[in-house]
Formats: sequence, structure tokens, C-alpha cells
Amino acid sequence: ADDAGTLLALDAATGQSWFTYEIRDGFTTSPTVLADAETTFAGAADGYVHVTDTTVGRRKLRGWLFSRKGVELDGPVRSFPVVVGDVLCVGDASGSLYGIDVADSEPRWHVGLDDAVIGSPAVAPGRLYVGCDDGQLSCLEWDTDETGF
Repeated sequence: ADDAGTLLALDAATGQSWFTYEIRDGFTTSPTVLADAETTFAGAADGYVHVTDTTVGRRKLRGWLFSRKGVELDGPVRSFPVVVGDVLCVGDASGSLYGIDVADSEPRWHVGLDDAVIGSPAVAPGRLYVGCDDGQLSCLEWDTDETGF
């Protein structure tokens, strides 16, 4: 995924292009690929975590009448999406941190922080560490049986 708005998938064995997925704005994160779920998540400057099907590169989510480009956040995506169990954790420039269900790409939880989330969240048993632009490091704890923060 590049800052021009192109996500390119390559065959690992041959290096040949498998598919491209393009958006109007630039991607701001590397993609997170879940091979078993045949899903790719990539954050962008348009404030969406784009969700694509890894087999054909099309939008994976469906809305009322048309496909949706992804999960809308409160601002441009600033942190690389990280998977904890069956939850995708990602933050944005508004200071919002989200837990998105991997199976249906619906938000499970939201935490508002004091400043823009930067970098990738770090995962430890029962904890998620998140850095913000103001220099603060936040630690979220969860019940490992519930996978909710």
C-alpha cells in the first residue's frame, strides 16, 4: 500500500501481480493480511480502514445497496492495524483507538485518548500499549476470556 493510493498484491512464489486496489487518497499504513480470513486491512488518509478480499482484491464489505470501502474512523489512520485474537486494533489522528471484529469488520469498542495515536499498538498478554503524539503511552487491559478492553 502506498501514499498514492494503490494497494498491490504479489504472488509470493513468482512475484507477479495478483491484484491492485486503488483509492482516491493515500494509504497511511502497511496492510495487515489475514490469510485464513482471506482479508486485508489497510489504513488510509481518508479516515477508513479499507477491507479487501485477498483472493480478488475487491471491497469485502457490503452495505445497504453497494459495497463499502471499509470501516470509517474519526480521522486519518495513523497506526498500523494489529490483530489481537479476533479483534483488529487501530488508532487515528483524532486520538481514537478502535477494536474491530475481524469476522464482520464491525467496531466492537472505542477508546478516546488525549492526542493522535501514532505507531503500531504493542501487544502483551492481557494488555495493549498505545503511543500518542503528546508523548503519553497508554495501557489498555482486558479479560483474556472476553477479548474486550
